[in-house]
Amino acid sequence: MRRRHQPLLLDGTDRRGPMEFECYDVGHLYILDYHLGRKTNMHKPIIVQFLTGILGGIPSSIEHLLHMKQTAENLFRSEMELFIHGTGPQNMRAAAYGAMMGTNIRVGQEDNVTERPGRLFKSNAEQIEKIRRIMDEFDIGLATAEEARKRLGLPHPAPKVAPMPA
Repeated sequence: MRRRHQPLLLDGTDRRGPMEFECYDVGHLYILDYHLGRKTNMHKPIIVQFLTGILGGIPSSIEHLLHMKQTAENLFRSEMELFIHGTGPQNMRAAAYGAMMGTNIRVGQEDNVTERPGRLFKSNAEQIEKIRRIMDEFDIGLATAEEARKRLGLPHPAPKVAPMPA
């Protein structure tokens, strides 16, 4: 595993924006900490994203998410932005747990097409609308695009992207 991660970290030291690291289990956090400890010029904050519910990874239960969150906070402290992204039918539950624990969340059809067994999401927008309703019920605020760019150290305004050819 050391060889796979080292080139990524070497290339990431001169980037202007944050590096994102996906962690599927708590052991990935310790591997990341080891490699980041060897880099003194890594752009901060880093983005640590938990992908839970994936075969071979940690489940999306509240106990596992809390353990991952506490471990990440102990290792990286204020030098990270933490995201939770559950996969499969536990996606919305993991997002709600993450929001209630104060983490950033990610939803979308890249990894999640099923709302629950037998019910497919129609679009990314449907997932966003659902998690927004859940967050509104608990009076959990949402960051604006500008606030998110500022927290992540991204350019203001966002760079223009050329449309894809038809």
